[in-house]
Amino acid sequence: MGIPREEAKDNFIIASYSAARKTHIQVPINPTKPDLKSNANIKENLSSQLLYFLSDLKIQEALARNENQSKDADIINRWFIDFENILLKFLI
Repeated sequence: MGIPREEAKDNFIIASYSAARKTHIQVPINPTKPDLKSNANIKENLSSQLLYFLSDLKIQEALARNENQSKDADIINRWFIDFENILLKFLI
């Protein structure tokens, strides 16, 4: 089952996590972009790509700061702060 064409044309990203969480996170050894496929099966477990996604985003933030693109870097940093706050609500 892929993403319906109507939603895909608007560039939505849809992911879900099953109730039985089977975590299989791959730790990136080198900077690597996550392997996210467009029109992937909604039942595909993407938890293995989580650290790739987070590390890639941190690299993008560092590159933006290095290139004096403070606004872009601040947006990414804000995303991490918001993400951390959401996690804290679940874990505390």
